[in-house]
Amino acid sequence: MKNSFKFFILFFVLLDFSSCLNSDNKDPYYFFYDEPAIVESLGDNVIVRTAYGKFSAPSLKDDVLRVNDILWSSFMVEKKDENKVQMPGNQYYYNVTGFKYEKIDSSKVIIPADTHVFESYLSDDYTEKIDRAVLYKTYVDSLLFFGFEHGSSSTVFEYELFLNPDIESSNGYPTLYIRTRQKELTPLEHSQLHQNRVIYAFDMTDFVDYYKRSFSGKSTVQFNLKYYVETKNGKDVYREFLSNPLSWRLD
Repeated sequence: MKNSFKFFILFFVLLDFSSCLNSDNKDPYYFFYDEPAIVESLGDNVIVRTAYGKFSAPSLKDDVLRVNDILWSSFMVEKKDENKVQMPGNQYYYNVTGFKYEKIDSSKVIIPADTHVFESYLSDDYTEKIDRAVLYKTYVDSLLFFGFEHGSSSTVFEYELFLNPDIESSNGYPTLYIRTRQKELTPLEHSQLHQNRVIYAFDMTDFVDYYKRSFSGKSTVQFNLKYYVETKNGKDVYREFLSNPLSWRLD
């Protein structure tokens, strides 16, 4: 599936891989590490969708996963014709091996109706400190993937991303805020307690639609990002991402 938009400015790039499928590298083995993937189908034809296309992942089991689950994965691909498998619709995909993953949570971006509603989000209970926030290089569909670091490894967090309907910055682009709070633990999350880094996905579809309506004629989607770090002297403090504004080129 073709992504609906493409990054051309990114920041804090943490993700890397040894080679990609479009490389001229003659080595047929391609290793992918810390890659987002979405489960597209299960059963007899297991397919995952990544930033580099679709792959067959027969080791994934439908008694553990569901279609549309979002994974943070590592795997290997041997780029040889004999490693291709035919799927329904006469589609051919490379098999992956050594597929390791963890399931990650996601939520939709929030588009407040007006400034009053926006301010209500600033005063909600998402008041846990984020020590560090980074945006990963690759994405799938309209999902952006973030890494968040917290001082505590004994808590699991949930996150919200919401828009300020008013333009607040001198660069003239809208600003999105990231906040977090503690959540009750599921059995899966209990097993993740000792991970100081949390991978989380935001679905940006509604924001892209909003941007197209509000900034007609623009060839790119551009925005600023801020995340909550503390409350000081009774005032909430937000840290800006260093590469604001970020930009997408729309197809």
